[in-house]
Amino acid sequence: MRELERKEAEKDATLDFARTILAKAHPNAVAIIKNWISSIETKWADLSNWALKRKGKLQDLLASLRESSELLKELLAWLRKREETLKRVDAKILPNDLDELLILIRVNCTLGTTGKAALIG
Repeated sequence: MRELERKEAEKDATLDFARTILAKAHPNAVAIIKNWISSIETKWADLSNWALKRKGKLQDLLASLRESSELLKELLAWLRKREETLKRVDAKILPNDLDELLILIRVNCTLGTTGKAALIG
């Protein structure tokens, strides 16, 4: 947009120069010069509108990327916590008693089902 603003000053200077020429032009050249002035103004308006729309789209995309980045950070933090929990659980020594193992398996299945329901819901 900064470059567009700089070029706008050049466009304005060009139009001022064209109007100066128009004031001194031969009557046969007036229509041609007016046509060029009109063409420059129209093309500039089109370009400016396109640039403003493009700027808006880019700002929207940047905001979306920032939101996605924040969500990704949150997910990574959650994943790290779960990884630490898993490491702690894996570090525990399993009992040799079959009844205790069956209880732990049932608890694990219940937690897995509850976890899936929490992720879905």
